[in-house]
Formats: sequence, C-alpha cells, structure tokens
Amino acid sequence: MNADKPDDNGSVSSTCATYMLEHAARYDLLFSEFDDQGWANNPKKIDNPILHTMQAGPRDPSTAFGNLKKFLDDQAKNHDRLMIITFVHGWKHNASTDDTNVKLFRQVLENTATLEEKTNSGRHVVGVYLGWRGDSLNVPDGIKSVLTFYDRKDTADEVSKGAIHEVIAYLNAYERRENRLSDGQCDVASASEGCKVVSVFIGHSFGGLILYEAIAPAVLSSVIDGEVYSKSAQPPPVERFGDMVLLINPAIEAARFQPLFRSVATYQPKKYKSPLMVLVTTDADVATGTFFPLGRFFSTFFEAKDDQEQRDAVLETIGHMKPYVTHYLHHFDTTPLGNVGDAPGIWPRRFGDGNVLYVCDKEYASYPVWNIETDKSVMKGHSDLDNPNLRNFVVALIDDAIVQSERMKNPPPHRIQTGAAQGDDVPINCLSSDNYDRLKAIDPAKSN
Repeated sequence: MNADKPDDNGSVSSTCATYMLEHAARYDLLFSEFDDQGWANNPKKIDNPILHTMQAGPRDPSTAFGNLKKFLDDQAKNHDRLMIITFVHGWKHNASTDDTNVKLFRQVLENTATLEEKTNSGRHVVGVYLGWRGDSLNVPDGIKSVLTFYDRKDTADEVSKGAIHEVIAYLNAYERRENRLSDGQCDVASASEGCKVVSVFIGHSFGGLILYEAIAPAVLSSVIDGEVYSKSAQPPPVERFGDMVLLINPAIEAARFQPLFRSVATYQPKKYKSPLMVLVTTDADVATGTFFPLGRFFSTFFEAKDDQEQRDAVLETIGHMKPYVTHYLHHFDTTPLGNVGDAPGIWPRRFGDGNVLYVCDKEYASYPVWNIETDKSVMKGHSDLDNPNLRNFVVALIDDAIVQSERMKNPPPHRIQTGAAQGDDVPINCLSSDNYDRLKAIDPAKSN
C-alpha cells in the first residue's frame, strides 16, 4: 500500500490499516505478526502463489514469513544498498496502524532516510516491524498496567521461543548473503565500505526480551570465538549479528544476562570496536524497576538461590542490576566540564548533542557488550522512546557501528581521559543511585 509520507506524528492514511506492506516515498515498511503461541503462520501456506507476485495485500499471518523473503529479495533487486531496521515492540503495544510505536517507527524510518540522503550513502531505508499482542486489553492504562504486566511477560516468553527466531535468523542470513555477493568489496565482520546491506535490530521492553532470546546465543558465540582466537597470530574477525543490536528498557531478568556478562570479561579487544550489543535502561523506569522485581519475588519465592548476586539477578532486570552496569549515559543542557572525547575509544565520549557516555570501570572500556544505565535526562520513563535526547543517542550509536567502522581502517586503542568529566573529582559511580543529582551539580543549566 502506498503510504507516501507519514505526517508529523507518524500517521498515514487509514486505508493502510489492514496492509502488511507500506510503500512510502523514502522508505518501505513490512509488518510481520506473531500470536500468543509464537506462531507467525501455517508453514504449509508459506509458498502461497500470491507471494510470487508480491501483492501488497491485507495483513495475513499465513503469508507473513513468505512475504518477508520476497520483500527483501525485491528490495535487493531494486536498490544498490540497503539500511534495514528491525523493531520488536513491547508491553501495551501491537502492530495496529495507529499504535504509538508504529507511528514512532515510521518517523524513525523517515528521519533515517533523511540522514542517509545527507550523507550520500546510497542506502534505501527498509523497516521490519515485528508485532505481537503486547496490548491485550482495551481498558484504561492504569488498570492495564496492573492487570497485564505479568501476563504479557509470559506471552513474550512464548513468542521468544517461536517463529520469530526464524524471521530474525533469516534477516541476519540475508545481510550476510547479500554482502558476500558485493564483488568482494565488503568486510562482513564490520560493515565496511562496499557492503550492500547494513542492519540494525531494536527491541523495547518485552520486545527487548524477545529479541534478546533470539540473538543472545549468537552474540555469546561470537564473544567466545573472539576469546578463543585472540591469541592466534591472525585471529579471524568476530562475527556480528547485524551491525547493531539495541535493547531499550529491556524487561529481562539479569539472571539470563549473567552468562554473557561473565563471558565478555574474557574477550576484550585492545583496539576500539563498536559493541556487538547495547542495552539502555533509565533509572526512571517504574515498570522494570518496580513492577518487574515485585512479580519476580512471588513467582520465584520457592526457588533456591545460592548467594546474594543470584538472588538479586533473579529479581532485577539487566539494567537495574548495578554490578552488571558497564556505562552511564547523561544529557547535559550545557557543555559538560572536563575532557570529553568525540572519537571512538576515548572515554568519556559524546554520543549525540549534549549526551555524554561514561565508562564505569577501566576494565569495561573494551567490553563488546554495553549495559548502559541512564536517567531522566535521556528517558523519563519506560515508554519515553520519543525523547529527543534518546533519539540523538541512538542515531550516534548507529553512526558509530556503521559509518565510523567504514572510516576506521586502523581503529585506535582505548583511552580513558582524566579531568573533571571522568577523573576522581567527578562523581560517577555506577553502583550509586544518585548519579543524576551528582551530574546535575556540574551542569550550570540544571544547577540553577
């Protein structure tokens, strides 16, 4: 369905409401949906004849996966280079045309297309929206929050075990296939210049859980490969899953993250590499900071826990598990004091206008997985995805993974700067709960 261009709030014509494919002026968007059991379609109907002509017809779960394959093949034929952004929504959302996450995703695609045009990258922007029943009751939001949080977590677990694995694996395999066909000019490990396809995976809330369960095993395998081959004379490049994996306020118990967190400590490249996976959680998130551990307390009450770390990891989400936090992100209204770097590998570092990313420990500077805590200066709550400071950070992060890697043929070593922004005299302690107040004190615009 031709959507032309979304309006300022991401809405399109109501005639697009039942269509699984939207053709906009500067991007294309495909919807793929999953039921409460994690089924995307009936496998017997994947080869439905309608797919051979790629009809942009009404959304039909029985053709979702087949349409994805045909859709991507057509994109590769029609465009020299592609930027594929895949989004998995979270709690209290779905794939309806007027859902706020859908409208926001259209805006992200439109804005990304603008940036790609400004940089003359030649990439056509493609969106894949993976939907499930994150919004299960048509009741006021306050009642919905109480009645559906734990039920939708169970559903997200079911979806994470289902056909979405096939879809996400295909998206990754598709990128690798197309890039290996790029006349030998593409470094598939780093999305260097010449790659036909670059891809970004984003998950929010329970969508972060779904995406994590689908991708984390591959990321863990890459980290272990990097550690095993690190002492080789010519270690092979670490394989990436896509070019960037970003989880925003992921509603995942930290116990699931522990194996990956322990493994990244054994593989620390000496020179800068953009992270394999980034998790960002705001300390202002009540859903993951309060509701989640409360529910986990009752559901795991009779489970044995060996020590305090395990007890905390079973209850808390990844972003609220202080010992697992590797970075801290804060937005300054004015120029922050001290030495702040602009180049990859220099810490602390600017990530978007006013955003400064601190590393919590020198050891974490080279970690290939970043677990970032932020505050209300970047996200004011669980669903504050439209915050301009967050958007600027995400754009800078994608630039770091894709554009910077194209420019850096010889990446720099990690370097932590001293001075007022990261030295002993500046109050950054990732085990603390008052970093917002501490950083506000060195930001004249906030301290007045």
